[in-house]
Amino acid sequence: MSFFYGSEIYSVDAKGRLNIPSNMRKELSSADEKTFVAMCSPLRPCIYLYPKSAWQKFHEKNTNLAIQSDVDDLDAAMWIGEFTQTCSIGAQSKIMLSEKMLKHANISKEVRIVGSGDRLILWEPKAYEEFLKSIKDPKSLFGKVFAKNVD
Repeated sequence: MSFFYGSEIYSVDAKGRLNIPSNMRKELSSADEKTFVAMCSPLRPCIYLYPKSAWQKFHEKNTNLAIQSDVDDLDAAMWIGEFTQTCSIGAQSKIMLSEKMLKHANISKEVRIVGSGDRLILWEPKAYEEFLKSIKDPKSLFGKVFAKNVD
């Protein structure tokens, strides 16, 4: 499985293509075959970019959403279906995102690519800076998050 860390700003060309940083491409496992699944975040104006293997784990964990009778589960499944696309790294080490995805994250000329463990997260650079400023108490936030994951 791939693990991504760090962040970099890259340009987006007129066709909606962007480079995946070489240090992040190197983290892709052979099983990922340079294929990503992109999904608009329902929580923030950003795009999650999962390598193929990480997406398969996400999908397996959430595969029952579409067959549940709960309206929220069905709504989540429809969101995923509507705001998800597969993209492959092309010959110039670029991926192409749909106009709908770029619009969701307000990405036009530049993108901040943030490594976040099993996925990359794509942000409009100024929106990402605002997001970072919005975290008023990192110590408390991380205390809560890591407390949930202690064995």
